[in-house]
Amino acid sequence: MSSTTDPRGRFKGATSPSETKSQASQSSPKSEPESEASHAPHFDDIPESTLNHLINYYSTNLAPINVWVNTVQNEYTRLVIPLAKTQPSLRFAILGIAAAHQAGASPEFSQSACRTAMELITERVRRLAAMDLQETRSYIENDDGSHEAILAATLILSNHSLLGSDLPLALFHIEAARVLIKTLTSEAMSKRAVFMFLTNQVAALDVLACATLFNPTHIKDPVLPELGRGPVIFGHYLHIIHSITMSSMQLEDDPPSIASLEERFELARGSTLMAIGRLEALPDGPHRHDAIRLVQAFHHAGLLYACKRLNIHEDENYHSTKLFRVFEQFEDINLSLANLSWPVFMAGICSCGNPERIRIINGLCKTLVDSSPFQYYANIPTFLEELWARDDGDWTALAKEWENQGMPVLAV
Repeated sequence: MSSTTDPRGRFKGATSPSETKSQASQSSPKSEPESEASHAPHFDDIPESTLNHLINYYSTNLAPINVWVNTVQNEYTRLVIPLAKTQPSLRFAILGIAAAHQAGASPEFSQSACRTAMELITERVRRLAAMDLQETRSYIENDDGSHEAILAATLILSNHSLLGSDLPLALFHIEAARVLIKTLTSEAMSKRAVFMFLTNQVAALDVLACATLFNPTHIKDPVLPELGRGPVIFGHYLHIIHSITMSSMQLEDDPPSIASLEERFELARGSTLMAIGRLEALPDGPHRHDAIRLVQAFHHAGLLYACKRLNIHEDENYHSTKLFRVFEQFEDINLSLANLSWPVFMAGICSCGNPERIRIINGLCKTLVDSSPFQYYANIPTFLEELWARDDGDWTALAKEWENQGMPVLAV
């Protein structure tokens, strides 16, 4: 996705959000912590045209690529963006990541907006930590949308970190989202559509990140998709992926067989197709067909992940061949490529010693890197090239080396 050119003049006169926040705090006496809505005046020095442009840019260009399959039911557009009108932490996060996509805009505005969002999130977390159990329950039952806004803002900040390939910071934000979800989860919150949607969004990022990490402290307790409200796109699939990750770390006593995993992945594929089938306004034709191919790609990538992470050689070549065949069948793979980074990575680690497949993966990686603003995608071909040059072809050993050097490999 290419960035939209934006005149530098659009940001002239816009006080950095953190500076405005500081000025506001100095002009009033210290008092009890206020709600997020009390921070709304901090937008006063930012031109309304700038705010509207950035919010609209996020809605039009970024929200569609943040879901597996984009339709008019996109929850970011329907549920998350409206919260930004009254919740400053979320609004600053949206402004920050949208500004980061603007060609010609100073990075200072984006960074300052995200810093301010992080300050507001930190303030909220501190308030929660200071409460006793009864106060926390009462606070969580407050239905003003502020809890979901904080969670959405944290998720957006993680994506903002990935823009600049700051992987440790991105993982920090994912960890923060874990804490928020575990703190906020309750019977009342489980009935809120936006909270459940955000929980499943965090789960997808968290589980797939854990799949290429090896620190037990990080991978043992991720957010998992909530499946109690009907089929979730890749919901059951992500549960299986994490069970494989846990088995590989010998954190489960009875590792699964490839036959049992194939059966589970078959059921997970059916569940995901049911969830996609429920989406309204998903037109029949190339878009729908490629959505089905996306599911097929993840299906075979999941089984390849099992083979590679659990050292099971049975059926690896079969699923690798099927995955490359799916890549060939996409009617417009460029539209789906941002969601295919993990299957592409799995195909890549299975291509050692195969020049033709290496050529295909290099082409897909180049298109992904060239078309995406997320700089961390460049780490995928770098990692694969280093892997292909190794005699042992051991991707787990190389990934551990990268992780130990503070440069974890992510393909999310």
